[in-house]
Amino acid sequence: PPVDDPRTPTGRLGVRAAHLWVARGKDRISLHDVLGGSFVLLTAGEDGGAWARAAADAAARLGITLPAYRVGPDGDLVCPAGEFETAYGTVPGGAVLIRPDGVLAWRSVPDADPAAALEPALRRLLARDG
Repeated sequence: PPVDDPRTPTGRLGVRAAHLWVARGKDRISLHDVLGGSFVLLTAGEDGGAWARAAADAAARLGITLPAYRVGPDGDLVCPAGEFETAYGTVPGGAVLIRPDGVLAWRSVPDADPAAALEPALRRLLARDG
């Protein structure tokens, strides 16, 4: 896939997910530590509950594993305000979908309805009809 400059990642679709240091509980980890093996949904900011529900519902209907994490100052994965959004090209309340190989596959548009947006995106990425 194309490569972004690692010093100034843009979150461009089709590039490898940017590395960020985040805190998970008391541990400092790379954001890459939660990627791999399945699609992963990352949401910007603390208000990711609707995205997490949409991920769980879509995963159940499609028979896939789809972990979802809120990334930000008060998220499941803690980092400074705006850092995730800048590196992943999203906005507060937005979400990005990372492929199992660590490449950015999809990004929500501002004010997207998580339930209406996520499953159709996954169906396109998985080449599944209906």
